[in-house]
Amino acid sequence: MNKLSKRLRAFIAIAIMLSVALPTLAHDFEVDGIYYNHLDYSAKTVVVTYGGLAYDYYTHEYSGSVKIPSSVTNSVGTTYSVTKIGDYAFRGCTGLTSITIPNTITSIGNYAFYGCTGLTSVTIPNSVTEIGNEAFYATGWYNNQANGILYLDNCCLGYKGNKPTGALTLNEGTRLIRSSAFSGCTGLTEVNYNAVNCTSMGTSSNPVFSGCTNLKTLNIGNGVKNIPSYAFKDCSGLTSATIGNSVTTISDHAFMGCTKLTSVTIPNSVTEIGDYAFYGCTGLTSVTIPNSVTEIGNEAFYATGWYNNQANGILYLDNCCLGYKGNKPTGALTLNEGTRLIGSSAFSGCTYLNTIVSLNPTPPTCTSSKSFDSDNYSEATLYVPKDSFAKYFVDDVWGLFLNINKIETLASSIKLNNSSIELVKGATTTLSATISPSNATIKDIVWKSNNPQVATVNQWGEVTALSVGTATITATANDGSDISASCNVVVNNTKITLSQTEVSIPVNDIMTLTYTPSLVSVEWSTSNANVAYIKNNSDGSVTVVGMADGEAIVTAKATDGSGASASCKVIVGMVGIEDVEADNNTIEIARYDIHGRQLTEPTKGINIIKMSDGTTRKEIVK
Repeated sequence: MNKLSKRLRAFIAIAIMLSVALPTLAHDFEVDGIYYNHLDYSAKTVVVTYGGLAYDYYTHEYSGSVKIPSSVTNSVGTTYSVTKIGDYAFRGCTGLTSITIPNTITSIGNYAFYGCTGLTSVTIPNSVTEIGNEAFYATGWYNNQANGILYLDNCCLGYKGNKPTGALTLNEGTRLIRSSAFSGCTGLTEVNYNAVNCTSMGTSSNPVFSGCTNLKTLNIGNGVKNIPSYAFKDCSGLTSATIGNSVTTISDHAFMGCTKLTSVTIPNSVTEIGDYAFYGCTGLTSVTIPNSVTEIGNEAFYATGWYNNQANGILYLDNCCLGYKGNKPTGALTLNEGTRLIGSSAFSGCTYLNTIVSLNPTPPTCTSSKSFDSDNYSEATLYVPKDSFAKYFVDDVWGLFLNINKIETLASSIKLNNSSIELVKGATTTLSATISPSNATIKDIVWKSNNPQVATVNQWGEVTALSVGTATITATANDGSDISASCNVVVNNTKITLSQTEVSIPVNDIMTLTYTPSLVSVEWSTSNANVAYIKNNSDGSVTVVGMADGEAIVTAKATDGSGASASCKVIVGMVGIEDVEADNNTIEIARYDIHGRQLTEPTKGINIIKMSDGTTRKEIVK
């Protein structure tokens, strides 16, 4: 019995050693250099995997261009459908340069392509509904199109140059984007958001696009109904957001902290703006809220630069405009007919309101006397429908206003000083509006641009041309009459004009060159600094210093990429002066400056002299 036990133990030991020396491979079979495991024998499906016991059992088993087939047949003749790329399947295969994924694949596993630094070409078919954690971490894939992705978690994270650059499109099939998925993608400049079924885009502390500091342009496509919570939170470089006409909800925190967003047009399909939706957008000075909006969440516009909250058709308004000095509603505030409820502290601290217009025949319910700032009650003028004066006068909150006026006469027409204007990029002009009849109760005007990316307008009618294109500027009476007038604005390419095109100065003298339009930044240069040296001034002009006899060209070139420029010829000292010896019988009959203006006596600079014999000569007067 003891001998048997010893033999049994020896046999077991040998078996264990053999099992270590001859390991069982993790993959089930291999065809044409691709390894597979069975997923479902009855359904005849397989998953692409790595070779050996672990992803690093073999060194770089995949390299070059790999094409995954939609189906594969094993050595005994059974055909399987390839439906998944497994966890770690291609991890660390630095020689892999491209991968072709068939539309039978529905899932890409965790870390599937992690560390494939040579991988620069990836096409994900719409059949893929799940991409695992860090599936494409540290790859060379520079442009993640994210087609049809259900689960996307850190999939594009990598080092410099291996994150999405340029434009990123989130297509219709995208349903869920996990926290920080595109965090730190500083090369990303544009996002085209078409994810009609997406319900989540990160958290408050880890929004999807956190750290995308160069993301400037956002286009929300038609078909999208909801902009998810935190979707573009802290996109500090975002300057332009176009919202499609199908969007009904802008969710909580959606644009919170987008400090460079200067204007946003909310389409009349939107009914709800969530809590803190635009909180902290300090550059936001232009907002249009359509009558379709029935709810604005808590502090939706807190600490923004929006200076004129029109609050059109709002059902619930609570703390939406709170901010610091200069970033609260100023001037006139209009509460349109749809306004029914004003939350506690909604306009608390808005001490700069001087006119409040409430157009609802039934006084909106104010949840407390703090719905308005205490100064508003004593200093602002409240205008109400004339047939509802008594209702407002006896209301517990509205009745606190010391100056309540009836809207007796509405505007019947508005006339602008221009119906169409042309501007070059960077230029400004001011439109003026005349309201008829002259005894209209309220003469305030609300100015709006239908295309603020091309031309903006402020509360005083000043139009600023920002980019080439067309826009319509509309002036609307602020008394609920809906009377308006419009001006068509055409913005052309930048054109630089200098204060002088040719000038002469003596050696050791200076002169100043300026340019228009002043809103465009320029870069000054001189063709010969030894003759005409230039010194930039803080106001954008340049001082030209005469250094030595000669000629130079001083040029101002726009820095906006338009290529617009203008030049001035600078003549320094005696260059170009003709040494003409006058005939004894000729006399000077006229004298002009370099610009052709007649002079009555010699003037400092170059003088052009017309002689009695018909000749001309030049002389410099020091």
